[in-house]
Amino acid sequence: MLYFSGTEKASRYWLAVVAGVVLWFGLFMSLAHLPVLAVFGAFAGLRFVKDRKNHHPITALFLLVGGTFFCATAFHIKTDCNLLEVWKQNLTNHSGFYLQFPRTYWKWLLVNPLELAFAIGLPVYGAFVWGYFRVMRSAARRGPDVDANKADGGLSAALLSAVLLTWVALWLSGKNMGEAARLWCFLTPMMIPAVGGLWCRQGKSDERQAAPGFSLLLGAQLACCILTVGTISGFSALTAGQ
Repeated sequence: MLYFSGTEKASRYWLAVVAGVVLWFGLFMSLAHLPVLAVFGAFAGLRFVKDRKNHHPITALFLLVGGTFFCATAFHIKTDCNLLEVWKQNLTNHSGFYLQFPRTYWKWLLVNPLELAFAIGLPVYGAFVWGYFRVMRSAARRGPDVDANKADGGLSAALLSAVLLTWVALWLSGKNMGEAARLWCFLTPMMIPAVGGLWCRQGKSDERQAAPGFSLLLGAQLACCILTVGTISGFSALTAGQ
């Protein structure tokens, strides 16, 4: 959200730099956050195609990358630890895992979306799909020259499309055959804004009208989480023999 706020106008570019620092901390903990850069890149590209005079998203993207690179360089100088080399080795080890444990591409192509749905929660996952198509349909009706931020209560069709394009690219690439819940953790917070598209009406949203729907969704999500945790176990095969 820091990056997207930094794309609105030049006076907010500093937020993009802060976003770069936050991204570095995320990459420091797990390379699973690396696709976030792809989301930002796709978003900047889509906004540029829509309005070639709007250079803010691309400028903010360069500032974000600069913030991340600065942190990585400073860490390297301070600790003599080359994070770029560490990340390169991690990617190599990731590829080596599939060489040691071969997996069938088309089978995981079917399983990964299902695993992602359970990881996020079936109610929110379904609401995301419905909300995404609702936002995109609204943007299409209003024409390419209308800013989705004005048309859909702050929801950006470009943002949602960038998230979807990044996920589809990862899904079809076969880079992650299993552990979608962990490796695609970057998708979890980015799917939530699309849910708001279910209650947006022509650029206006009535909080009193939306509250029951959100409450119902929250209740369904909590029930789904409790049911999933209580009935699904990765060690069921082991416990069955005891």
